[in-house]
Amino acid sequence: FQMSPGPETFEGKISDNQFPTTITIESNTGSWKLNALGSGLRTKFRIKVYEGVLYADETALLEEDRGRLAHQTARAAHIGMHFPRSVGAEKIAGAFEDGFNKAIPEEMEGELQADRDRFLAGFTEDFQKGDVVTLSWLPGVGLITRINGEQKPVVNSAHLSTALFLIWIGDDPVSGGMKKDLFRLK
Repeated sequence: FQMSPGPETFEGKISDNQFPTTITIESNTGSWKLNALGSGLRTKFRIKVYEGVLYADETALLEEDRGRLAHQTARAAHIGMHFPRSVGAEKIAGAFEDGFNKAIPEEMEGELQADRDRFLAGFTEDFQKGDVVTLSWLPGVGLITRINGEQKPVVNSAHLSTALFLIWIGDDPVSGGMKKDLFRLK
């Protein structure tokens, strides 16, 4: 998988971060051009944990309920997590675990456990200042996780991908302010 930034940028929530307004993700099965929707800062106890940047397929419907983007698995979506400080792997994996617990309906927990475990297995090393995690849902390909460019196993579950994006843009997001900022360009 190859990801290429477009030429134009926008300023992130952390003033020295510049992000491309478009990205193109290419694989041997297709090409997806995604537009930036915005960036938001995840804080915990006033500490900047990471800046998230959300991208979506240009045909994604966003007018009404922003959380609907997560349910449009026929459309590509991408979020980048940019770390301005060091964070332990167990804290990030635990945060994903908590997010999945909120986003995955109880009746689907068993069905998604293997996919969830496969996804979380990629988060074994601590994150350092400047590290980047990218999470891309590509229809027909799956959920692609990259940590500093190193690809982890692809998870072929639209349901898990939906739950993952609901962590940030669902009805009960990790941060209401961050959810709003993730759509600030639209």
